[in-house]
Parts: sequence; C-alpha cells; structure tokens
Amino acid sequence: MLSKKIAKLVPKELGFNNDIYGLQFGNQLKDFNLHKIVICVDPTIKVILQTKKTKSYFIISHHGLTQRSLLKFNEPVLKQIKLLSVNNISLFILQSAWIAASGGISDIASKIVGINITDNLYIDDKGEKKPFGRIGHPINENLTLDILIKSLKRKLNLNYIQVCGKLNRKINKIAVVCGISLNEWDLIEILKNNCDTLISADLVYSQYIFAQKLGLNILSIPHYVCDKIAMEKLKLILSLEFPRDEFIFIDSENPIILM
Repeated sequence: MLSKKIAKLVPKELGFNNDIYGLQFGNQLKDFNLHKIVICVDPTIKVILQTKKTKSYFIISHHGLTQRSLLKFNEPVLKQIKLLSVNNISLFILQSAWIAASGGISDIASKIVGINITDNLYIDDKGEKKPFGRIGHPINENLTLDILIKSLKRKLNLNYIQVCGKLNRKINKIAVVCGISLNEWDLIEILKNNCDTLISADLVYSQYIFAQKLGLNILSIPHYVCDKIAMEKLKLILSLEFPRDEFIFIDSENPIILM
C-alpha cells in the first residue's frame, strides 16, 4: 500500500516533533482507488489546478499548506483548501522527515556536492537528536572552495552562489544541511566534527558573520532547487515500486528569483 511505503521511506519520527506530517487534508488513502499520484515541492494553487487536469486525487508534497498548526487560515490557504475540497483531492506531506530520511534531501544534496558520507550531523529537537545533516570527505581529494563553487553552479545550473570563505582554501571535510534553519550552536557543533565547510540552503547574514569568525567556509544553495531534485527522485522511487500507477511531478516553481 502506498501509505505504508511512504512511511517506510520517510519515517515520521525522523522529523521535528511539532511538524505536520502525513495526511494534512482529505480522506484516508484506503478510501481511494489511486492510479495517478501528483508529487510536488509545494501544494500551490497552480499545482492543485494542474492536479485536477491530470484527474489525480492525491498529492504528495514536501511542504504543507502551512508549516505549523494555525488557529486561523489566511485567504491564500483558504483558497487552496477550497480547491482541494471541491476537487476531492487529498494532500499528504513529508516535511522535515524527508530531509533526515535515508535517500532523502540531505543524502541527495551530499551526492550532488560530491562527498563520501562518514556520519550524520545531528540537530537538537527539544532535547532529541535528529539526523538532519550529513558529514563527509570530498571525493576530489584536491578540492578547494573555488572548485566546489564552480562544480555546484554547473550541477545545479546556477549563475550565483552565496559564499563566505577563502577561495583557494583546500577542503577536507564538509557538512551538508539543507532545508532547516541553523543557529550558532549548530555551527559550533559542525566545527566540533572537524568540518571546515558547511553547505546549506537556509542561512541568514548573522550566520555568515559568525562563520567568518569561526573560520568556517559556508555556501548557500537555493532551497527550492534541492527540494525539487529530491521530490523528482521520490517520484522515480515510487514509480518503480508501483509500476501500475502513474506518478506525475508538477513543478510548483521557485518563489525566489534572481534578477
């Protein structure tokens, strides 16, 4: 059954305890005769309307209608709920569990970066350690920061990458954490793991300043780009597992653009 396979691939307990995970809207999977399943990063209005056109009644999304429980929904969310309801479409979301899961976002990002993973990077979740990141050595033993930048721009088809560090510095150990926000204690923990470089998708200015003081290289790659690649991979995994069903990836599009 599809729900059991998803739970096995992306165990709920790997995500943040306060995440909304699983069926966020609609009927139980067992009530559906599913033949077409849509996969996306965000359940935008565009995605829901295209789901209707494909005659699918089920969406698997990385992000949900809201990131946390709300007492009151805003107008855009109400419109999404209305479209889902009118068209009898259910929404299943993965949230941060897909970041930590084996074969999920952090593993995929690490493969793109080009490291041999040696360990997980654990992030605190209210006293419980969760394996949201990955740590490893570069496959290229002569890797420097400027070479890594060029490689990521080529692989991800990017014109720009935000960077802090010395371009000619040799890289020995890399931490990859994509999809969650980090704090200063996390950066210190990365240093304790003997990493000289951090690759993330959710960094703010103060973290660049702090990393500079610590002597830690950091590179920021687009959040949506990582999520899109990971959801496309999930589509492939589920297509192989359920060959009689059709899995359709719909691009919800990156809301952040560079001009």
